[in-house]
Amino acid sequence: MKKIKIAVLYGGNSAEHDVSVASGKTIIETLRQSPDKYEIFDVYIEKDKPLDINTISKVDVVFPALHGKNGEDGAVQGLCQLLGLPVIGCGVLSSALCLDKPFSKMLTADIPGLTQVPYKLIYAGDDLSEFNEFPYFVKPADTGSSIAISRVNSDKELREAVMEAAKYNDRIIIEKEINGREFEVGVIGNKKLTVSCVGEVIPKNEFYDYEAKYTEGLAELVVGVDLPGDVSNRIRALAAEIFKALGCRGMARVDFFYVQETGEVIFNEVNTVPGFTETSLFHRLFDKIGISLPKLIELLIEFALE
Repeated sequence: MKKIKIAVLYGGNSAEHDVSVASGKTIIETLRQSPDKYEIFDVYIEKDKPLDINTISKVDVVFPALHGKNGEDGAVQGLCQLLGLPVIGCGVLSSALCLDKPFSKMLTADIPGLTQVPYKLIYAGDDLSEFNEFPYFVKPADTGSSIAISRVNSDKELREAVMEAAKYNDRIIIEKEINGREFEVGVIGNKKLTVSCVGEVIPKNEFYDYEAKYTEGLAELVVGVDLPGDVSNRIRALAAEIFKALGCRGMARVDFFYVQETGEVIFNEVNTVPGFTETSLFHRLFDKIGISLPKLIELLIEFALE
């Protein structure tokens, strides 16, 4: 059997470099379990150096385990498209739209039954006097892994958080805090979709920040949550609708809040390159429904080659 030549790209020059390294290593170690199926091209991208295109020009498929800018925003996907290379995960447009929180919110606003986190898009330097019903969350428009996200309780904290977020993007989202449980669900496929079970994130910090996401023991991750009534089915159905509305393919993770008192399922954001680290929930959600990590990666490769 002819081996599939697969390049795994990881590292990169975004603020999520270290997370990307952890994801890339997990993917490569998993692929190495099937030496008869895959010829692996281990492509580590240093923080301060560009990608060597010659490394990937002769492969069959590219797995961009690159989180954040220049990896999850459509940049690598566009390069692969120009080179005629199948790429695992979303394409150029959907990658860019999903990473950009304001655009993803605008394009999903009309999905029936979907509620969104109340938010406002501002620019660094804008007047902040209207924000007076604390707490808020302040986020750069286009980072993942909770990079530069702050929970604020005062005018002073708000100004400081906006300055921090502006280091990454001068477009900034300010969201009202939702007092609810936080859930994640995975979606894979192209036209025919498979939706994982629902997982719950219970952070031990004030919120699910970068430290809690990637430090063992700082968050409880519950795989397969027991939810009342049809809540789990609603979350899974909405995840599929969001996936389709944003033109996703291959894979994505969709995050929600659930407010038990009102029964509301509230859309938070989409991640088109979910983490594959030891503390990541995405692949564990599929393992729970019988799709092991090796099988998950095999399916993602098949979707890219379709």
